[in-house]
Amino acid sequence: MGPLGRYTLLDSIGEGGMAEVFRARLDGPMGFQKEMAIKRIRAAVVQQHEDGVRSLINEARIGGKLKHPNIVEVYDLGDDGGTYYIAMELVDGPTLGQLLHAARDARVDLPPAVVIDVAIQVCRGLHYAHSFKERGGEPSPVVHRDLKPSNIMITRGGT
Repeated sequence: MGPLGRYTLLDSIGEGGMAEVFRARLDGPMGFQKEMAIKRIRAAVVQQHEDGVRSLINEARIGGKLKHPNIVEVYDLGDDGGTYYIAMELVDGPTLGQLLHAARDARVDLPPAVVIDVAIQVCRGLHYAHSFKERGGEPSPVVHRDLKPSNIMITRGGT
């Protein structure tokens, strides 16, 4: 797919109204490689909606401070010639939306223990974000604003 800043975009893994998400790779010296996800804001959003760019910058700025097992880690915010992007943890697994669609297509229910476990983990991540404090102890709560099954990732290990 090509380069974007320090990263090589490998393939598309998702898209929304404001951005596209790619599997990407960071190449470093002596064969170092790290796969991650790159969320690239759409050019039309950049050109037409200053709020969209500001929203992406805020997402990266705030996300870069959060460190919790139930929140995707944000590594980098970049601008490659007016193309804004966030580099973040690549989650190896499906979204909750994909899991729900697969269960529906197979005409099976998700086991109650799985549903409860996912709900508890989502609540843990949200509680951490909602009660987040800056290093000096200043409250800096975060509100997700786009919580939906397609935005809940589940690792193959169940986190």
